[in-house]
Amino acid sequence: MPDTPKYSRVSQPLYAVIIMDIIDSRSMPDRDDVQQQLKEVLSMINRNFSVEIAADFRISLGDEFQGMLSRFNSLMEIVDTIRFKMAPVRLRTGIGIGSISTAINRKNITQIDGPAFYLARESINIIRTNEMKNSQPKLDFVISCNEFPQQIALLNSCLALSKVIESRWSEKQRKAVETMLYSDLSQKEGASRLAVTPSGIQRQLKNADYYNYKFARDQMQQTLSDFGSAEK
Repeated sequence: MPDTPKYSRVSQPLYAVIIMDIIDSRSMPDRDDVQQQLKEVLSMINRNFSVEIAADFRISLGDEFQGMLSRFNSLMEIVDTIRFKMAPVRLRTGIGIGSISTAINRKNITQIDGPAFYLARESINIIRTNEMKNSQPKLDFVISCNEFPQQIALLNSCLALSKVIESRWSEKQRKAVETMLYSDLSQKEGASRLAVTPSGIQRQLKNADYYNYKFARDQMQQTLSDFGSAEK
């Protein structure tokens, strides 16, 4: 028997619009350097993930930048790569998964529009609203989608709990997690890359709750990848 999709099929192709912006950018003394770093990171993302990208990542408004994916198999890796490479700069990340109403211009995302963009903007607004409310979770990464409400709620719960883990990382722990999370490196190879001992990187990963964090990231990525099987 053929494989049965995990989710009901949807009537139109789904795209993931990613909107990210720099938190407190106006107060940064080295804002020009951060902008240049961001341009380099986005250029690297556009090269390394070109197969999944429907519209290249580019700075769209001030310190806000956008990109659009037609495939979701590396969505978490793309977002986390940007977040890791820009650290310690803090970013808001809003993702909208939905349809597109206009023609797609790969080189100019600002000419594209549709529900996926509205949902991504909604995600950013949720983050900003919650920042001002003590009784709400302090999020910096939200996903919105009308097609799979239960799965999206679980994804956002995982993202909120992941933020708690991230908030406890030292710089060394963050570097260890960045090195290992989406690589095929052994701990010995990762240690060599960071110029530390294997026991040193093992200790950093353990103290960073890396294995719980990686498990959550893997499950989130699998769920997002499965959304693609729901397309007609």
